[in-house]
Amino acid sequence: MLDQAQIDHFHRTGSLVVRQLVGGDELELLRLAANRVEADGVAGRSEHQYHILPGGTLLYWRSERVWERDPIFAATTAHPGLLQVVGQCLGHAFMPVADAFRCSQRFGRRPEPWHQEAPY
Repeated sequence: MLDQAQIDHFHRTGSLVVRQLVGGDELELLRLAANRVEADGVAGRSEHQYHILPGGTLLYWRSERVWERDPIFAATTAHPGLLQVVGQCLGHAFMPVADAFRCSQRFGRRPEPWHQEAPY
């Protein structure tokens, strides 16, 4: 599915855009679920993780256990096309074992260095 230039780009930058991997009803369900998780996090409903900004303001940035929050997250994690792309990028066997939703809030001004994110 990926060509060598795309794989090289991933290893060089830590990111890769793969268009139309998830689409249609599946993408709409994923968007709706992500919006709900983000809205709950911003509003402080349920369990989420926050950064403390200067002045003591809490900034929502992450939610754990998203497979339990909505089944579309687990379904997308196991999407065959996504698994193929991740396998090509990593170049070795892997198994999804953790589930988290990360949200970069506007005006958060918190740099995030590249890192390997769960569940891959």
